[in-house]
Amino acid sequence: MTVPTRSPNVPADLFSIQKWFASIITQPIDHNSQMNPISPSGRFMSDEAGDVILPNSKLSSAQRIQIYNQQYWWRLLSILHKNFPALTRLFGHADFNNTIGMPFLTAYPSRHWSLAQLGHQLSHWIDQYYKAEDRALILATAEVDWAYQSIFFASPPSYLPPSMDLLSKKLTLQPHLKLFNFPFDIFSLRASLLKEEVEHWLESDFPVLLRERNYFFFLFRTLENQILYKEVEEAQWIFLNLINKGLSINEICDYFEQQEIKIGKDVESYLDRWIQEWINERWLLM
Repeated sequence: MTVPTRSPNVPADLFSIQKWFASIITQPIDHNSQMNPISPSGRFMSDEAGDVILPNSKLSSAQRIQIYNQQYWWRLLSILHKNFPALTRLFGHADFNNTIGMPFLTAYPSRHWSLAQLGHQLSHWIDQYYKAEDRALILATAEVDWAYQSIFFASPPSYLPPSMDLLSKKLTLQPHLKLFNFPFDIFSLRASLLKEEVEHWLESDFPVLLRERNYFFFLFRTLENQILYKEVEEAQWIFLNLINKGLSINEICDYFEQQEIKIGKDVESYLDRWIQEWINERWLLM
């Protein structure tokens, strides 16, 4: 929540109440969803709330503001569960809230009008602050969860205009395509996790995470607006990654001529088919 900025037309007393309200409801709730008994000013909430809010016949002033405090956090945490479904399953709702959700939202409070954008900095937060032994898996899961979210809302793909000079053009990737390279098969794990509800994994063993080699993936939205993933050859992944870094197809071919024999042969054998697929799927953007 953004702390309100006073408009000249807003009375000073009203603005003061708005700032106080924002400061109270954004304080993290505890593990039992109870409000912090101490306000940001250092006073007991049981005393301070009465200076701003009247009690009613059933609730004290502090109990009334606690309802808003709880609803603020429950709403935002539920959106994080929705935006990061696989990550939530790895922790369970309660552990996710306490280990990831509330620390993240405290460091990066919601400031965007759309809740669909909630969590766009979560991978950055995990990279900075999450230090457990499963850090690589947690970070990868957050990145992939968010990729599904961002691809869903990506702008419609643009057509690549026909050109006889396509090989020398500087191209990039459309926003509905993401590339991933991990030392484990995160996409198969995610697909298995999402087959069951969060509560199922509290009592059941997680699916086996394959770690046989490096895995290369495309995640993309089809022309029918389905979001799919595809495991691909290393050479094709490297080729598209280099396009995204600003190299032309000719420049990338020159690069591959200097690489190991197997990758070079993969490019020579499949490049025409790859380019046709990329154009048909509208993965390339000028």
